[in-house]
Amino acid sequence: MDKARAFRISVVTAVTVAIMIALFLIYLFPSNDFELPGQQHRSEVVLDCALPTERPLMDAPTIIFPEFNNTTDARIYASKHFPQFSDVEFTKDDDDAFGRSATYHGEIGDKLLRVKGDGDVEYMHMDVPWTEVEEEDFPRDVARACSTAFLEDHGGIGPYEEANVYESGSYGTHGFDAIAAHTFVYHKRYDGYLIRGFDDIMTTVTPIGPMVAGCVWRERQYGIVNETRQVIPAEVAWWSARNATHNDIREDMHIDHVELCYYYERSYAMPTVLYPAWRFSGDVEIFVNAFTGDVMD
Repeated sequence: MDKARAFRISVVTAVTVAIMIALFLIYLFPSNDFELPGQQHRSEVVLDCALPTERPLMDAPTIIFPEFNNTTDARIYASKHFPQFSDVEFTKDDDDAFGRSATYHGEIGDKLLRVKGDGDVEYMHMDVPWTEVEEEDFPRDVARACSTAFLEDHGGIGPYEEANVYESGSYGTHGFDAIAAHTFVYHKRYDGYLIRGFDDIMTTVTPIGPMVAGCVWRERQYGIVNETRQVIPAEVAWWSARNATHNDIREDMHIDHVELCYYYERSYAMPTVLYPAWRFSGDVEIFVNAFTGDVMD
């Protein structure tokens, strides 16, 4: 046997022995963290609270959208909450790539007001400096007072109520230690249940002033009832929720609250019906259609 062939045999033998030893060690000491190349880790959704037992009859009403045929219609609609734009000339933008209704916008100095085809009204200061301050120098109550005053000056929030508050800024060991903005989200109710999703008012308050640097006013109207059903059990909805894939998160996600609500589901095609939903919230928020059991976007 020549030396070259003997060398190749010895290399193959060494590699084979190394693989066998590795497989034997994996058998002796299994690891939950071991992943094959290209394998995606699937996180678990863990329920930390009791599931509700209620199964009421709930309606699914149709959604009514405003109609804008020209810039005047859009300006009149937006001026209901932003009267300072009532005499401003609005411009029609092009239809988007998905063929949805065009948007319209008007400007006063550095203030922009945009009206979308589905009735969204977006107000923003375009030149507000984005800065961070110490958390104690910009407490939530101060920002809330600013948000409340702004909304009262723009027609009030009517049936809407505060439902969520978010902070943005630098995140430290004990939470946010520098605040750039507080965002307040207000929802209204249908038949006594909160409407979650894209039927809301949202204000973003920055420490400069402080002032409302942006506001989104999504005010939907609901018409005739499309259908009425008894909702599915929470256990059935939970089965759908826990099997929802969340491959972008590598650790377990915990659910600590479950409730019935309505969920306005946003999609490229404007929805036509408002459906009831089981909401699972905690480390992640999952909505399950309370009629069909489908996970909602």
